[in-house]
Amino acid sequence: MDNKISILVTGVGAPGTVGTLYSLRKNLLNINFHIIGTDMDSEAVGRYLVENFYTVPSADNEEKYINKILEICNLNRIQFILPQTTKEVELLSKHKDFFESEGIKIITSDYSGLSLSNNKCKLLEICKINEIPYPEFKVVSYVDELIDAILEFGYPNNNVVVKPCFSNGLRGVRIITTKHLSPEYFYKNKPNGLFITLDELKKTFSKLKMLPQDLVVQEYLPGEEYTIDVFRWKDLIVAIPRKRVKIKSGISFENIIEYNQELIENSKKLSNILNLKYCFGFQFKLDKNGVPKILESNPRVQGSMVASTFAGFNMIFFSIFVEINESKALELIKNYKLKIKWNSKFKRYWGGIGIDATGSFLGRI
Repeated sequence: MDNKISILVTGVGAPGTVGTLYSLRKNLLNINFHIIGTDMDSEAVGRYLVENFYTVPSADNEEKYINKILEICNLNRIQFILPQTTKEVELLSKHKDFFESEGIKIITSDYSGLSLSNNKCKLLEICKINEIPYPEFKVVSYVDELIDAILEFGYPNNNVVVKPCFSNGLRGVRIITTKHLSPEYFYKNKPNGLFITLDELKKTFSKLKMLPQDLVVQEYLPGEEYTIDVFRWKDLIVAIPRKRVKIKSGISFENIIEYNQELIENSKKLSNILNLKYCFGFQFKLDKNGVPKILESNPRVQGSMVASTFAGFNMIFFSIFVEINESKALELIKNYKLKIKWNSKFKRYWGGIGIDATGSFLGRI
């Protein structure tokens, strides 16, 4: 183990964990990583896919979480931390200087840019100021403002999107529509909590005047959705757009790596404005006129970022290697970014693991 590089990967119960581990282990230099995993869930599937696993407190409990992570790092001589979940990324970024003083490098952007990226409302304002295409939007704090804004955006003739300024995945996101009330929709679609009517939304907040958290109300974008995987280190940026062909519960099940100069340039521009680094990503969706507009930023390893690994550019690995040997990493990156396999596909499928009564790993499919 002494000749291995020890990495702590957090949130190993996340859907993208297998892709993250694949990208680290299948690196072009055959570097041997010793991977420690953590998660709040003691039964997270990722515990069976890493060398050692530890259960950690919620990132909502800052002091306990940071102390536990430091304890794990010291026990395992961790050199790098690669956070995978939104809350952990922001909290660990906040404590980067402390961990670096302990000889531990956290692979995440600086806190100032990262906190802006995680705030969907501020991100929209930044895009508006910097002329990066964005959906029309309004931020509201009160229930009355919320209802008025939905009507202003054309409901019930138009679908309207509502989401919290702070959330991850699809938590709190709703499409206000009458569409799911039709018999055709009932018979052709599985139950989906994403779609609700205005009356249903009113019932949810019927006992409140002020919202628990600000919400952003925005125009509904009906077109295709894109995720852009981005690697940035100093003045070098690689941006790889992929069309999200099939999405289930917010997770990409089929992607096509697609060259799109507009998405690439806007992603590079936004990366520089926010001063993000290592690997991260953005999501854009086409409006009714085919213009790609920003949805959100993911200033962390994205769930299907392994698609870019398969397409020829392993930005998860390079996020670590640039800290190990910067000059060699930059030389390799400049070479490999010219070899991206455009129009390649990534398809996700359901797998599983077997565990016996004692919790021992039996195998995986």
